[in-house]
Amino acid sequence: MTTDMIDRSQFQAIFRPSIWLLAGISLTVIDTVMGYITHGELHFIAGLAASIFCVVFIILSRQSAAIEMARKELKRSDEKLIEAQLLVRIGGWETGNQGDVILSPEAAEIFGFYDQSKFSGKIRDFYALVHPEDRARIREATKNALQNSDRFTASYRVVLEDGRIRYMRDSAIVLRNELGEPLGLNGVVQDISEGAEIDRKIQLARHMEKVGMLAGGMAHDFGNTLAIILGSAELMKYRKEYNSQTVENIIEAADQGTKVVQRLLGYARQTPLITVCLCLDEAVGRCVERLRGVIGGSAHLDYTRPINPTTIVVDKDQLSDALFNVVFNARDASGPDCLIKIECGAASDIDLTGFTLPDGELCNYGVIIVSDQGNGMTADELEKATQPFFTTKTGSGNGLGLAMVASFIDQAKGQLSILSKRGEGTRVAMFFPTSESA
Repeated sequence: MTTDMIDRSQFQAIFRPSIWLLAGISLTVIDTVMGYITHGELHFIAGLAASIFCVVFIILSRQSAAIEMARKELKRSDEKLIEAQLLVRIGGWETGNQGDVILSPEAAEIFGFYDQSKFSGKIRDFYALVHPEDRARIREATKNALQNSDRFTASYRVVLEDGRIRYMRDSAIVLRNELGEPLGLNGVVQDISEGAEIDRKIQLARHMEKVGMLAGGMAHDFGNTLAIILGSAELMKYRKEYNSQTVENIIEAADQGTKVVQRLLGYARQTPLITVCLCLDEAVGRCVERLRGVIGGSAHLDYTRPINPTTIVVDKDQLSDALFNVVFNARDASGPDCLIKIECGAASDIDLTGFTLPDGELCNYGVIIVSDQGNGMTADELEKATQPFFTTKTGSGNGLGLAMVASFIDQAKGQLSILSKRGEGTRVAMFFPTSESA
């Protein structure tokens, strides 16, 4: 209904009786005067009574028309409210201090009581609907609102008779008497199951994505571990006497493989990193010695030791995996006959021109830089370098190496920065907080 139509109906309801009222009064007055002139006082009294009756009748008719119009408007508003409540799945409810609950028809339908006679109206039966894992929390929230607040809000699950689970959100005000004593709650309930189901599916999709990344990352790390084991074993085949260091490399690599599984379990349990204070030179130097025996081909590692001793706070095993991933990526990008440079130290002691630097003072960070002379990456490839499953390798690689490295460095409160240009190689800088800044 348009505004013009509403205004017209209101005009008709209000002013049309007024016109008839004026006309009736005029006719009655004229008739009364004429009767007095022609028939005397008795006829005048009768005419006056008729005039009063006419006036009263017209006034009542006018009021009746206004009441009827208001009733129709109220009915129309109620219908619109019910339609809106059904559309957004909202219903009203009220509780008393005697343990009773009153549900509107919409609320009863939301709770699965399509026949309201099946609901006893007792609060205990309502709590029986609430999911067992949420029941105690809702009882406590209700008690706290009645005792200490003027409002009540809660989200919870209910289990319907057919076993379906619905998600609800309640909002209510606390009713109190003149003394401030609680009388009950008056509120609304909204069925948010549709939105909750969408959120659940989104969370599940994200979880599955993380699981897929983790499984691929685990395979990626195991591939690196197996490369060390196989490389060391190949060296042992061609030697008459076993070198103790070679055997030690095999043992350490196997131990590293078990730690990969431990990290998988740790991720599933949301276990934080096991951080320790590490001498940067010793940690990187040890990795370099292991890498030299397994990197393959005639690849050469050039390690530049730090100018000043630097201690970083990091997970030792994750650091080793990250460095292995970056070095193997450099080897794959550069080919078998390549030079890979590794340098480390305090960030304030190294030339970091071009790199994106972490926030804060550089003296609060240690850095490891791995440089290769491979093909490098285009600007578009560089932007996607740390995205899961993105790879520039043809026929090999799962695109998880740098993604796992970036995730670890972020968790360690460090920063990963990459410089690369097509035909000019790549430089990867891994920043970690020092013990002084922790």
